[in-house]
Amino acid sequence: MKVCILSDFFIPDLQGGGERRYFELSRRLAKKGWEVDVLCMRVQGRPDEEKIDGVNVIRLGPRIKKPPKRTPLDFLRYVSSSLYWLMRHEYSIIDANSYIPFIPAFLGGLLTNTPVVATVHDVYGREWSGRYNPTVAGMLEFILVNIPFKRIITVSRSTRDILTSRYRVPSNRIKVIPTGVDLDYIDSVKAGPRKNNSLLYVGRLIRHKHLE
Repeated sequence: MKVCILSDFFIPDLQGGGERRYFELSRRLAKKGWEVDVLCMRVQGRPDEEKIDGVNVIRLGPRIKKPPKRTPLDFLRYVSSSLYWLMRHEYSIIDANSYIPFIPAFLGGLLTNTPVVATVHDVYGREWSGRYNPTVAGMLEFILVNIPFKRIITVSRSTRDILTSRYRVPSNRIKVIPTGVDLDYIDSVKAGPRKNNSLLYVGRLIRHKHLE
């Protein structure tokens, strides 16, 4: 089996939850004998191609200085570059991370007769405010999740429910697959002394995480 994953960024260029999920998934598939290619954006200081834990990481399109900051032109260059790649290579299946990678993945799959699945971690709606024009971004989000992919994978029932109720995506096209965790690794971490009146947050310090 040969799979192609499309994601704006990949480990170690950006340490986000979606990037970590794809990293853990792809390296496990590689260990099982699958050939895995990951198409992501080029990042300053990183090689255009390298193998990470058996995974072929191909960086193409724009060269980003400070991930995840991107411009509309960066998105366009990534879409055209990754679509061109897909037209020149054969895959058993294509998996696209939300959201911009949906475009080249769907077109590439359509033109090469390759099944495509789309992974949706979350939906933002009006919460696009502060990063992009919320009206335009919200409309684009609605259009992209309604592309007729072979299947939409989401990591939670709450996201599935929003996709079906607010975005009108047919429920039979959605499969909920929760993100796994490495229990052995978690159990190996030794806890420090407990402090009263303390709060621990694990995640990125960005607005839509609502830490306030």
